[in-house]
Amino acid sequence: GFMLVCCLVALDLALTNIAVSLLAIAIQQCIVATNPAFTVAIESIVRKKLQHSFVYLTVAVLCMGPVVANIGVSIDKGSMWGILAQLLGVVCSACKYVFAHAVMQVCKKDLGTFAFLFWTDILIIP
Repeated sequence: GFMLVCCLVALDLALTNIAVSLLAIAIQQCIVATNPAFTVAIESIVRKKLQHSFVYLTVAVLCMGPVVANIGVSIDKGSMWGILAQLLGVVCSACKYVFAHAVMQVCKKDLGTFAFLFWTDILIIP
């Protein structure tokens, strides 16, 4: 579980860096804003439990904010790879949150939150 979280962190960072180099920041941030929606969806699938409807409403409003703020920004045809990279990065990030929470619940007696984050950072340093 811990190594999966480390791999997801590394993939999230790598894919986000690729997307930042290929996309306009406004478009990249609109895609990143969907992270809460992906997190809630993945957590609902993994735990097989739906959240309260207000959670989904709040997440929808959070995701729509940056999109509404950037209406009218043009998308280049060549930036589809950047959009794909950022979407994959967001999925990795959402999985990271869900699985990191599960791993921290299992090892919270042996490893505190700060120690968990410390060792995660140490293991992803190239």
